[in-house]
Formats: sequence, C-alpha cells, structure tokens
Amino acid sequence: MKETEKGFRDEFSFLSNFCDFETPMLYAGLVYRTNEHFYQAMKFTDSGIRKDISVHTKKGLKRFVKMHSRFIRDGWHSKKIAVMKYGLEYKFSTKNPSLRQKLIDTRNIELIEYNWWNDKFWGVSLKDGEGENNLGEILMAIRSEIQ
Repeated sequence: MKETEKGFRDEFSFLSNFCDFETPMLYAGLVYRTNEHFYQAMKFTDSGIRKDISVHTKKGLKRFVKMHSRFIRDGWHSKKIAVMKYGLEYKFSTKNPSLRQKLIDTRNIELIEYNWWNDKFWGVSLKDGEGENNLGEILMAIRSEIQ
C-alpha cells in the first residue's frame, strides 16, 4: 500500500489542519477558516479566547494557544479525538466539495501524518518512526465513509 511518505505536505498538503476550508465553518456563532483554528478554539470554554483564536493568523496560532494553556477546559484530553473528528467531517463534507474529492482520490493510500516536531499522538515522528497516527486514522475512516 502506498503511503504519504512526506506526511501532509506537497500533494497531500490539503490534509493538513492548516488548509483553508472552502466554506468556513460556523460553530457557536464564530467562523473558523481551518480545522486547526476550530480544534484549538475548542480547547477553551471562554468565548473571548475562542473568538481570538477564530480570527488569529495561522502563523503563531499554536504559540497563542500555548500562552493561554492554563485556561484549557477540564477533561480536554478525553474530548480531543471527537473534536478533531467533528472538524474533519466538516472539512470533507459536501460544504467543501474540492477537499472532499481530493480525500476520496487518495483511494487506498495510507494517510500518515509524518512530522519533524515529534507529535506521536496525532502523527508519526520522523525522528524515530514512532507514533499513533490518530489524525491519519480519522482521515482514513472518513474517507471510507464518503467513498
């Protein structure tokens, strides 16, 4: 089986959470232009922080969230996979037809979120080849549902 050898870059960059939605997501009165913005905002219950995240530039978004980490909602770790799945289901829904078709067109390619930043929960570290690849697994499950 072929895989995304370089992670979600180049021809697979549309799989990145920083890829813009074709139709921005409206959720709880706020508009999110990427799944990364949505996911990061859901770490918080504070509507002010969520609003700030929704309009933040892509560059520096994770640093901004880290600066507010003391306000992350209780029980976030038990919710994060469901939140990621919700955002990705929207990203590859009929509201984003080009992105949806690109995901379908990956057919039987194994989607692996290889990364250099050592994220072993969402992806696989290129430093040691270890990781759970939860992001890739969710994407492949969604692909199976929409094919």
